[in-house]
Amino acid sequence: MRAALLALLVAVPATAQINTERMRRHLGDDALYLAVDASAAVARGNSDFLQIGVGGRADIRAFEDDLAFVIGRLDLAQSDGASFVDRSFVHARYNTDLAPRLVWETFVQVERNGPQRLRARTLMGAGLRYEVVDRDSVGLAAGVLPMFEREVLDEALGEPTSVVRASSYASARLRLKNASLSTTTYLQPQVSDLADYRVLTQAAVEVGVTKWVRIRVRADLRYDSRPLAGVEPTDFRIENGLVLVIPTG
Repeated sequence: MRAALLALLVAVPATAQINTERMRRHLGDDALYLAVDASAAVARGNSDFLQIGVGGRADIRAFEDDLAFVIGRLDLAQSDGASFVDRSFVHARYNTDLAPRLVWETFVQVERNGPQRLRARTLMGAGLRYEVVDRDSVGLAAGVLPMFEREVLDEALGEPTSVVRASSYASARLRLKNASLSTTTYLQPQVSDLADYRVLTQAAVEVGVTKWVRIRVRADLRYDSRPLAGVEPTDFRIENGLVLVIPTG
């Protein structure tokens, strides 16, 4: 059954690399999957506060063995007129099955992150993903995708930089009768300088309340061995979500 998903999220703002494993969808016999999410928080009085987040995704199965998806999100927040969270990203990925359990992946991503003083980060990469276990109830996978990275920082931090990173990841998922659990860890060292690396670990739990309503809790832990001046090397984010699944056909 085709479905569109509306997620109303309440999040604690933090910074993190984009984790596309948690965004991966299995379309099955469906040719199209659409998703939209939004969040908002407002406070007035001793402190004026406004937070808005919007996002969306589209998945399409072009051929029997090919899957493409596009994801985008924008997060803005202001307190007493000063912006303190300003993040956005767009990620596009194309997967094609080469053999049983072996998948070729190609992706492009553009990201902006105000708290990290990052005006623009562009990523382009391709590589292999191996499905160790790929069942409806259990999944284990690993992937290696070399990628090109270009960063444009705030003007005071210097000129744009370009590097090549060896991005690898391992993921696991478990689906129970009324709940699902997933975890993914990314390791991204710079090819020419292995001491320059990033690590992202994410865990998520979803629990069904009714057939169409689920509660989701997700946590991200990010580490950068060489953060920018004034930026902490470790970031943590926790996000609580109410997920409504709406059938469309």
